[in-house]
Amino acid sequence: MNYYQLEPFGGEPLDTQMGILISIVASAMRSRGTRAFRGQDFMMWDRTSQQRDPATMESEMTAWARAHNERVKANRGKGR
Repeated sequence: MNYYQLEPFGGEPLDTQMGILISIVASAMRSRGTRAFRGQDFMMWDRTSQQRDPATMESEMTAWARAHNERVKANRGKGR
């Protein structure tokens, strides 16, 4: 635990490091006059967002799953 506090490793710190690295490469290859990329542009999540309520997330995911299942049922037999 003490070492992790000095030198974070694993999931989130590694994603941050890779986002920064990718932003450097992408910025070097961008068109003239466009803004430089930031590490956050390549992150899978938004650290500035608020923590979401689990019940709200569950209801949103359930609604998405129902809509998805309805589309799958509607497309059965249509060559998909």
